[in-house]
Amino acid sequence: MIIDLDRQGWAWMAVAMKMLERWSRENGRTLPPDIAALAALAKKYDSVRQEPTDRAGSDELLDDEVVRRKLTHSLDEAADRIGVSKRTVERLVADGTLPSVRIVGARRIRVSDLEAYIESLPTAARSFRDDINRKQAS
Repeated sequence: MIIDLDRQGWAWMAVAMKMLERWSRENGRTLPPDIAALAALAKKYDSVRQEPTDRAGSDELLDDEVVRRKLTHSLDEAADRIGVSKRTVERLVADGTLPSVRIVGARRIRVSDLEAYIESLPTAARSFRDDINRKQAS
């Protein structure tokens, strides 16, 4: 099977797959392996950001500009943005370290809260090399 979709097509495919996954979970069903693979592929291609080639004469906002204007992120988006798993974000929310809000039943992380959390993290006092040397010495 050949799938030839543009960027918008992959975005719609990712939304449809997410809805199908949610429906399957809620109804106690599992997705067939082929559908699960297609869902993973759609999510992968939808998350890939392309660099703009030419801004001249374009009145539309580029994808990166739209992301910058977002006020909230889903748990998945927040996890992707800070480079951790969704489960890690869930733990941070559960223990109150990372504030969240509910919007029509959906859990969201404010962009400002995510940025404040990252800014509050201490910087590493020692280097990765120091950690390796310490482990080799013991």
